[in-house]
Amino acid sequence: MRFPGFFGGVTRRKSAGDWSEISSLNYGHKSSLCTRGVPWVGAVCFARKQRRRPAVSVGIQGSTLEVKGVGKSYEVVRDSKVPPVLTEVLQPVDVLARPGELVSIVGPSGCGKSTLFSIVAGLEAPSVGTIEIDGADVTGTTGHVGYMLQKDMLLPWRSILDNVILGLEVRGVARADALAAARPLLKEYGLGDYEAARPAQLSGGMRQRAALLRTLLFNRPIMLLDEPFGALDAQTRLQMQIWLLEVQATFMKSIVFVTHDIDEAVLLSDRIYVMWGRPGSVVQEIEIDLPKPRGVEVTTTPAFAEYKEQVRSILMRKKEEVSL
Repeated sequence: MRFPGFFGGVTRRKSAGDWSEISSLNYGHKSSLCTRGVPWVGAVCFARKQRRRPAVSVGIQGSTLEVKGVGKSYEVVRDSKVPPVLTEVLQPVDVLARPGELVSIVGPSGCGKSTLFSIVAGLEAPSVGTIEIDGADVTGTTGHVGYMLQKDMLLPWRSILDNVILGLEVRGVARADALAAARPLLKEYGLGDYEAARPAQLSGGMRQRAALLRTLLFNRPIMLLDEPFGALDAQTRLQMQIWLLEVQATFMKSIVFVTHDIDEAVLLSDRIYVMWGRPGSVVQEIEIDLPKPRGVEVTTTPAFAEYKEQVRSILMRKKEEVSL
């Protein structure tokens, strides 16, 4: 059976009593064959060979993620007449996310945030450094994290319910079990009345909510969220931010969150890493000591304004240094 679509398709075949899934992943300029344990990246599937249908749960709480001295360089062809030039795009950086923490990475476009995420997810190998989860070296391996992109990546021909359980289906979970796991979450987080709707019938905020629930159902202790609310209007974005704080308080996942929005970073984060430059680097780590649970009212407090100004001043100072 083949699922067509923009993610390349999933082919399921039966051999010697086993079911296996193979996915051809086509994303941007990259094309590769998904292998065992590829993480859930939006609507991009992972592959996993199995004899037993896995159980469904969203109960795994956060782990400690440590990015230790991770850097990345590429060979860049500037002239066909000369050899490729080794170009550093990410200087060695250190990032820590403890169990149940939400850590944000803030910085301008091109400073290596998405490259860092690809390395953490195991989609790219670092040139230097290691990725550790609970002390175990997982560098270059996949399947350890849930990964949500800015675009919701919902399949337009599937209902919201079927989109939310798609990762579980590809993983081999029985449909009845997947539905039983997904329906309570849809009801709890305001999508229960829309499980039969198609993505085009929902607002942007509701689509992002469904995409986040799909990532949550993948049930990894660490979630990477790459500007998930960047395309939403200001009011909807604030609603989604408060909703994410509620989800985080309930499931206590470790979340690393990329954003350009300083207000968003301060509101959501336990800690902020400010990145800058080409090659990118972490120029400042800021602990956010605001009370929890947080609501929209915290955005009007003097402490919130001070953290916001601190991040803004770092970014402006680095911009001025580059201009000189």
